[in-house]
Amino acid sequence: MNEYIEVEKLSVQGGEVYASLSCSKRIKKYIVSDFYAKYDVDIQSVDNSILCIPVVSNLITLGWVTGADIFVKELDEIYLKSLNVIKGVMKEMYPRFPFSSNIYVDRVVSNRFFGKNSMLLFSGGVDSTISYIRHKDEKPNLFVIRGADIPLNMGKLWNNLQKETRMFADREEIEVNFVETNIQKFINGPLLGLEYGKHLTNFGWWGAIQHGMGLLGLCAPLTAVKSTKSIYIASSQSKDFKKPWVLTLQSTAMFHGQM
Repeated sequence: MNEYIEVEKLSVQGGEVYASLSCSKRIKKYIVSDFYAKYDVDIQSVDNSILCIPVVSNLITLGWVTGADIFVKELDEIYLKSLNVIKGVMKEMYPRFPFSSNIYVDRVVSNRFFGKNSMLLFSGGVDSTISYIRHKDEKPNLFVIRGADIPLNMGKLWNNLQKETRMFADREEIEVNFVETNIQKFINGPLLGLEYGKHLTNFGWWGAIQHGMGLLGLCAPLTAVKSTKSIYIASSQSKDFKKPWVLTLQSTAMFHGQM
C-alpha cells in the first residue's frame, strides 16, 4: 500500500472542530497529534465538507512533498478542484518534490454561497495592516489566529493582541473573529524542514510551504457562517519579487469563487 494520511473522524461542538488522523508508518513521524481549531462562533450548522477544509489544507502539502495519498470522507467540490490548480503552481515552485500523491474523497459536496462580504487575515503587523488600508472600503471582517504568528504558549501576548485588535475593530467599525488552533504543532515542521529544507525557498516548512495554504484553509468554516466572498492575505513581498517565498492568494477565496 502507498503512503497515506487519513482524516478518520471529524467532530464538531459549538465553535470547535476536531479531526482524528491516521497514517502509514513512514509518515507517522511527521504527524505529531490530531488537528483542532476553536472558533469564537458556532459552526455546527456548517457542512462537514467545509469543516474538513482546514485540516486538509495543512495535510495536502505534506502529501505533495512525501508522496502520501490523502483520504477524507467529505470535501467541497470547488475546493477539491482548486487543489489541482494550486498543485500546479506549487510544482513550478518546488520541482524536486514528487507531487505524485492523490486525494481520495468518499463524498464530494457541491456547496453554493452567494455572500458579498470580505475577510482579512490579520496579525496587527505591517503587511496585514497595509492590506487592511487597501481594502478598508470593503469593511473586511478581521480574522486573527492564535497558533500561527503567536504560539499557543504565549498567553499574555495573545491577550494583548486580542485587546488591541478589538480596539482597532471598534474604531474602524468592523467585525473581528478569533481562532485558536494547533496548526503549527500537529505537523512536525522542524523535522520536515530538516529533511526537505534544502529544496525550499527559505529552508523552513511553515514559512515556505505550509502557512499560505494552511491559514487560508482555516478560514473556511467562518466564511460559510459569515457569507464571505473574498479573503485577503498579505503577500509580504511586492510583485517585483522574483523568487516566491510562499504561495499566497490575495484575491478571491481559494475554496470558493462565490462564497
